[in-house]
Amino acid sequence: RGCEHCSLRDNWSWLATPRMPRSGNTRDGDILVLGEAPDEEEDKHGVAFVGTTGSMLRRIIPGRDLDRLIFQNTVRCRPRDNASPSIRDAHACSIFLEEDIEQLNIKAILGVGSVPLARFFPGAQISRVHGTRFPVRVGSKTLWYYPILHPSYVARTGGETDRRGFGSAAYPILKSDLKAFFQNVDKWREPTIWKPDPNDVLMPESEDEAREMIAAMDPGELGI
Repeated sequence: RGCEHCSLRDNWSWLATPRMPRSGNTRDGDILVLGEAPDEEEDKHGVAFVGTTGSMLRRIIPGRDLDRLIFQNTVRCRPRDNASPSIRDAHACSIFLEEDIEQLNIKAILGVGSVPLARFFPGAQISRVHGTRFPVRVGSKTLWYYPILHPSYVARTGGETDRRGFGSAAYPILKSDLKAFFQNVDKWREPTIWKPDPNDVLMPESEDEAREMIAAMDPGELGI
């Protein structure tokens, strides 16, 4: 992993900000807002989440919570034509994400869009798992990951709701997910990732044996 294995290194000659640094409250922040990759405006200014879609996100997030946020992208260099970064590029850049999380006092990751989701939950669709938290392991830390729709999708499908109520159908979904996140993030218990002991796993070798095992189980443990 690292820059020497990333195809985006070829872009450095025309980027204003190769390997964009994290921004926001990097000293006391406890929530990492993790995007996909810098866009043209962010590359120009050298700051994550200050472009059109980043500004939309900042407008939706409750003002009292903005001081808690640290902003960064899964891939820190802007791909040409604002294309989505590849899985290989995200993997190459993940070493810097892990370093950040080890150094910062982060309690949760607010994942914006499908690229960071693929980093932690390969194969998952953002349209199906948005607004649902799950634990992730990064280096020595276990954190909550909370995926949300990308503001760029809202912008492409009608934008924010105007006075007449017209706009993207995804906009109220994004607002609702963000509201739920900030209302509940401090109430969540410490995340854990349970790993069963192989010696405790029973594998039936026939249908009859499986039925016997199910019959012997406590109905309460099965939620019946």
